Amino acid sequence: MLPLVYRPSLCYYLSMSKKTKIIAIIGAAVFVIALVLTIILLSLGKASGKLSIAFYGLEESQEASIREEIKKSETDKISYTFQTLDSTTALLPQVKESFDLIIAPAGRNADFAASSVSSKKSPALSNDILKGSSVSIRSASVYNENKKIIQIPFLIDNTELLVSTKALRSTGTQTIQTWSDIEDFTEKAKEIYPSAIVFAGSDSDTLFSLITALTEAYSGKKACDEAREQIREFLAKTPSPDNKQCFDLIKEISENPDTPLYTATQVIARWHKGRLTHPNVFQMTKKDVEAYLKNDNTALAFMSLSDHRKIDTNTMSRYTCLPRALNNGGNSVGFFPSVRTATGRNLVSPLIMAIPLTPKKLTKQTVEYLVSTPVQESLSAKTGLSPVLNSCQIPDIQADDVRFFVAATNAPVQPLGNSAFTEKSVKDMFAKELSGYIISISF
Repeated sequence: MLPLVYRPSLCYYLSMSKKTKIIAIIGAAVFVIALVLTIILLSLGKASGKLSIAFYGLEESQEASIREEIKKSETDKISYTFQTLDSTTALLPQVKESFDLIIAPAGRNADFAASSVSSKKSPALSNDILKGSSVSIRSASVYNENKKIIQIPFLIDNTELLVSTKALRSTGTQTIQTWSDIEDFTEKAKEIYPSAIVFAGSDSDTLFSLITALTEAYSGKKACDEAREQIREFLAKTPSPDNKQCFDLIKEISENPDTPLYTATQVIARWHKGRLTHPNVFQMTKKDVEAYLKNDNTALAFMSLSDHRKIDTNTMSRYTCLPRALNNGGNSVGFFPSVRTATGRNLVSPLIMAIPLTPKKLTKQTVEYLVSTPVQESLSAKTGLSPVLNSCQIPDIQADDVRFFVAATNAPVQPLGNSAFTEKSVKDMFAKELSGYIISISF
């Protein structure tokens, strides 16, 4: 016998016209189908399984922080394995099919790794994955020929110009808005400080970052791109160059006003000749620079934000990114000076990229996790780097500045050390010959 609770519904159904009954049956069927599809989609959306992640070319502390964040998403159905690859050799030969995701700095190695995946196997990352970031950052994502994202930035480093606030006061400097202002300031500062300008000239990444930043500031992105392409073309023809071949190429792309690195190399040579830099600046290490900052022995330093983070906060509190310390009526640019406005700039801000290699749902889910607001905020706090999302809360003013600077300009340029080279030994050889060339023209 039909339960009492259903009897009114049955009576109502029997009283319906034939047409109304058909419509009711169709409606009920559509509802059931929609419900079943929803359940299926929800179950499919919950990724499970194991994911293999490889790290390449990151700072040890950065890698540890990213690992820690990813492991927080582990469940009884999701697990991760991690491997650190050899950053002294090219990335591509180390890429194995067992890796689902690679995390590496943007540049030549990342490009080769991403392009090794066939278009059919690329994960279907949403084009809206970075919708909460600036146009500049979204423009830094890399797509394949099928318009699928194959690299996505999720942390931003920076090439910094740090000025001693004490030196500003001691020299009576009121404004720094141009490179001429910087040279005037350091000319005064060298009467007070042993070395007005310092940077880790023996470190190839530091030297190439400075050269790239000066090239962008003076000559623009086009010159940076030309230098990168000429080095790539040379290495394609001469994969194992000797020192003379490296020196000859450096000279070729630097010696005339119409060559891409001309102005940048001339500027550093002028600083060296005028004793604005430390006399042995091309032998200085990062530890040497740190010692000069700690002992208040310099007025200006060039370094990356990630290197900045390794120095104690008491020391770094005495230095500021140009020209935050100067009250320029709100016109502070906060990054390397240039004759071009912000809309014509592409700052040298190294990016950490997520490079998905497999179409697994868990690969896609993990990349989306890395660019979620809580994870971005946590990674920024732990690494000291800038997040890519605009809405993230950042406890540190330098990281916040980087995000603002990049948002105010165009897609960041990557340093030549990352964009032109794959092998560390070749990059180091080029850097040595680059410093040798600068010294040769500084006399």
